[in-house]
This record gives sequence, C-alpha cells and structure tokens, in this order.
Amino acid sequence: MRELKSSTGIMHLNGRKIVTIGFLCTCMLVGIQGEQLDCSVDCACCKGGQSRCGNDPIRNNVCFDGCIPTKYGYKCKNPCWGNCFTCEQAYGLDCYTCKDSFYDISNRCTKTCSNGCQGGVCEDNGTCECYENFKGPKCETCVSGKYGTNCSQDCLYSGCRCTAKYDCDSCRDGYYDLKSNCSKVCSVGCVNGICYDNGICNCSRNFTGTLCTDCIPGLFGRRCDRVCYHKKCLCSSEFNCIHCKPGYFNITNNCLFACSSGCDNICEDDGSCTCKLHNTGVRCDVCESGYFGNDCSHECGIKDAQCLNCDRSGAVCHLCANGYYPNTNGSCILCGENCIGGVCNATNGKCSLGCKSGHWGARCESACNTNCTTCAHFSGVCEHCTSQEVHGLFCNMTCSKHCLGNVCDRDSGNCFKGCIKDYYGPQCDNRCSDTCKAIGEETTCDEVGYCFNGCVNGYFGDDCRAEPYEMTQTAKSEQKMGQVDNDEEEYERITVGQCYENAVK
Repeated sequence: MRELKSSTGIMHLNGRKIVTIGFLCTCMLVGIQGEQLDCSVDCACCKGGQSRCGNDPIRNNVCFDGCIPTKYGYKCKNPCWGNCFTCEQAYGLDCYTCKDSFYDISNRCTKTCSNGCQGGVCEDNGTCECYENFKGPKCETCVSGKYGTNCSQDCLYSGCRCTAKYDCDSCRDGYYDLKSNCSKVCSVGCVNGICYDNGICNCSRNFTGTLCTDCIPGLFGRRCDRVCYHKKCLCSSEFNCIHCKPGYFNITNNCLFACSSGCDNICEDDGSCTCKLHNTGVRCDVCESGYFGNDCSHECGIKDAQCLNCDRSGAVCHLCANGYYPNTNGSCILCGENCIGGVCNATNGKCSLGCKSGHWGARCESACNTNCTTCAHFSGVCEHCTSQEVHGLFCNMTCSKHCLGNVCDRDSGNCFKGCIKDYYGPQCDNRCSDTCKAIGEETTCDEVGYCFNGCVNGYFGDDCRAEPYEMTQTAKSEQKMGQVDNDEEEYERITVGQCYENAVK
C-alpha cells in the first residue's frame, strides 16, 4: 500500500452536514478470490468488474452495482471503517458485516472472537461453536480442570478451575470448599449436582436439608426414590424408622401420633414442644384460661360474654364471671335465686354463702319440707319441726293418731305424753286386749299391755290373751323298742283353770 494523501471536506447526506476527515487512497491492493486488485485504478474494485463501470450524467467512472467487500464510494476506492467487511456504499458510514474473527457491528467490529471459537468465527454478539476444552457462550473459558491459551493443560486439583497448574481460582461444577482446593463433592441431591462453596444448594425432588443430603419424609435410598413402609417416618431401610417426620412423634409406635397444633415448631419424641401464644401444657394441647380454638387464638368471651374459661372448641364454658356458672349445655347462667347474695361457685354453681331460709341443696334448688322451720343447707334435714305432731329427719312423718294429744318425740316418734285409752307401746301402735276387764273410762292396760283390772271370765294371763282349754295327760307309758306295758293307768282330767285357782289359794 502506497502512502495516502490527506483529505478534509464537507458532505451533505439526507439533509445532514457531515465533516469528513480521512485519506484518499492513491494506491491500494485488495485480494479477491486469490486475485489482487489495485483499487487506485478507476473501476478496478467495482462489483462485477470494470464492465459494470461507466459514466452517469454528472460523474465519470461510476460503479453501477456498488463495490467489492471492504470498499465504498462511487469509484470504490475508499476502505470501510475499522474491521467492517461490508459497509454503506456512498459514504461508508454504516457497517453491515464484520470481517472474520471480529464482531459487534454497532461499534464497527472492534471486538475479536475468542480463541475458543471454531474457525475463529463468531456471531455479532460473540457467541460461537467451541473448540474442545472450551466452554461458555463465547467459548472464552476453559472447561473445569483445564487451563492455558488453548485450554489444553490440566489443573493439579481435579475439583478446581485454574489459570496455572498449581492455582485453584474457583471450584468446578459439582465440587465445593475452595479452602481445601475444592476437595468436597456436592450432594447427589443438589439440582444438576451444583452447590455453593459452603455446600448449600437447591434440592432436587425428594431431597431436603441444608446440603440436600436427606430424603424427604417417607423415602430412603441414595437417590431418595424408595418408599418407607411407615409413612410418617424417616427411615434408613423399608421398615427401619430412625426419626419421625416433622409434625409427628413416638418412634416406638412408628410415629403414629401428630404433634399438637399448639406447638411452635416440631415436637420431641414424647410430644413435648415449645408452645405458641395462648397454648400451654407439656404438649401444648391445652389453651390458656380464657382462650379456645385449634390455635387458641379466640377469647372465650366471643361466644359468651360471661365465660372466662372454656374448652378448646369454645362450645362448653368451664368458668363463668361472678354471679354465673356453666349449666349442662356449657352456657353461663345466673346463680340460683335462692343462693344467699346471689353468689355461687363459678365452675359448678354451688351456693357459696349458703341458702336462703326454706331451701337446701348444692345450688339451693330444693325447698325444705313444709313442716320444717328451717333445714340444713346440704342435706335438707330439718333443724326444727313446725309442730310436735310430726317427726323424722325431714319432719315428714305424722305422729301416731293414738298418741295423747297427737304429739310425739321428733327423733323417735315415741308418744312422750302417753297413749289414748286402750292403747300402749312407745308409739301407741298396740291396742290393749279386748279381754282385759274394763272399769269406767280408764284405760284397760299399762304401757306394756298388761291388764290393770284382770281378765274377763274365761281368760287369764297378764294380758288376758290366754283362752281356757282342757289338757289331758295319759299316764300310760310306752316301752322302748315298740313294746307297750299291759298295765293301764287312770286318766286324770284336770282343767288349767282349776290349777291356776289352786295356785292362787
């Protein structure tokens, strides 16, 4: 190429004023298909050769079809800018394609394709097909374990990427821990086998844990693709349960039991855990006083304004506000109207200060017997009877009508004033014998039934109840073994009455 002459000028393109500073070529050789062309000669570098060159109405030696690659201008003597292979033909302002081994048309192909690009050719964004041992979209990086300009040399440490044999710049895919020259292998559970330098990675399906080294609950095996027999277990083999799945406990029974919903995290093997707010108990399965619900987040008063403590469902109240207690359906109702001061136990309704007069029972719901002046709070036993005509613990038994004055002892029912005429006994429930001899209006017998005035004719005894009859006695004796004495004895006829009269005499 001969020396170029400097040239400066002003051009107008599509209404724009453009100042050009450049060089006009006085002589330039261009190789086209093995033939060198001297583009300083008019029409030498026209596309289609000199046969496609001629004059137009205002210019001489004009290339009608444009220029060969790398040239522009109407005479095709000017080189395209930078590393442009083809450019805008009038003034060379726009680059259309790059020369081989260059890219980035927008910057006039100033960037060079990577050594790793096959044939040294790449796309306008630098991407290309890689030579062996190169990788990356632009083939600018050596594959793991290789280094050098052509990526043909081996790194000393197999898990490393290096730029020199003894270097370890970063870990290859599938390895980690740069401090140990990437000696550790990422878990098989890591997605694509790739992890960070601390071994942490995104887990593949069926794996879990920080390093993705554990199987999800219910699976086992190197690739976590085998199923445990006990579904709530972490197992090392089909039937060997080694840990419970999070949310379950009691490994002895193959983790059959679920942790309480009140646990703030997983529970221990005995079910114990740290409790969530408003949950309590060793297993956090009880709501704190005043709360209910699966998570114990609802106040008992939401359902019943008088309820201070309720069961976990909120349907049954266990403790009510002062003056109330839970009835059989679990709602808070007023203390019994017969409780003194309207005060009762807030859990069972028992009257705390006792009953109003005339009532008894735990809740003072029962009335004392009408014959009681007042009765005991818990038993209903009368303290006093309203009349001496009744007796018994509850003053509900009427004294015998044979008691004199119809009165009797409150405890025993005995007629303490005695009996009316012709009756006897503690409660005057026995009648004197009709065979007692009566004299005037006096009673005929004493308190044990003995006749005061003797018996009517023909009867005898203290109570004159013995009737007369004849007793006969034979003097005839029988011999043993069925033998009978042939001697007959007289029969003596004696009346019992005659014996009694002889005894009196």
